[in-house]
Amino acid sequence: MALITNFSYNSIVNNLDIIKRQDISEDFFCKNIYDNPTLYSIFNKLYLRKIYINAYILRNDFEPKYFKKVPIKEDKYTHVFSRGGKPTYHIYEDCQSLNNSYRDFVVPFIDPKRELTLNEVKLVKEFRNWFIYKDFRYKLESKNVKMDDIVFDYNNYFAKKHNLKTLPLDYTFKTNITNSGFIGIQSSFDVNSFKNEIEDILYASDIMCQDENLLKMRNFDWMRKLPKEELLARLYQIFDKNFIDNYGEVNIRDFMNKHYKLRESAFKKTINYLKWTYGLKNKSFNEVNLEHFGFKLCSFCETQSIAI
Repeated sequence: MALITNFSYNSIVNNLDIIKRQDISEDFFCKNIYDNPTLYSIFNKLYLRKIYINAYILRNDFEPKYFKKVPIKEDKYTHVFSRGGKPTYHIYEDCQSLNNSYRDFVVPFIDPKRELTLNEVKLVKEFRNWFIYKDFRYKLESKNVKMDDIVFDYNNYFAKKHNLKTLPLDYTFKTNITNSGFIGIQSSFDVNSFKNEIEDILYASDIMCQDENLLKMRNFDWMRKLPKEELLARLYQIFDKNFIDNYGEVNIRDFMNKHYKLRESAFKKTINYLKWTYGLKNKSFNEVNLEHFGFKLCSFCETQSIAI
């Protein structure tokens, strides 16, 4: 059986489609998720769908007929080693890629906020090849070179060759990519603490939503980052215009941001409760199913498998 990271698990949750035609009722939530109608009411349809899918996977495992392929991650050309591609699964718990964060190196002449030209993409590929050919990652880890040695090499060879801006000697290429870890549960779970934390969140939500309009508005906190014109246009369709104008954009955004944080906290705690409730240790998945869904075997696990 296969293991996946929390990041890949969330990709599965986002691509599993098993409740197209029906909403999750309060009765279902209280019987199968957590017996608290007020907690149910704090979640909108999107959150309820994610909670249901988590419960479904944790209780049953998933089936191919419900699953859309996880999209291949696009290469952003911002790092030397991170190049996008298919999500991976693992077959060994001690796989270094599954358990460890890893070090990558930024491409210094790329602006990640804009789309690259074909010539810039070609230049990134050349930079990657040069960086790997020079074996800078291994040399740094083994302390055969320092970061300023790499900067010096870059300025006097690569930047000079391609007429790029040179870098200050204190520049660092290094960036640590934190591994999300494989899906599991806490070694212990305090149910009473969970209940108290949920009650605190619900109390804070209740205090914020004394007004009938605000109680309704909490379901639309996903609008919090919309441009002003679009935000107001959408709200005018849902609420009385006088209420929106009197409450004001600043107060609306402040309310939405604060309630979003409450909802997110309640959601994460509920998911952790589900993981503990269903006795999840290390969730295993069928390898054939994962490959059908667009995953591939981790290269480290594949190498270890061949060596055995």
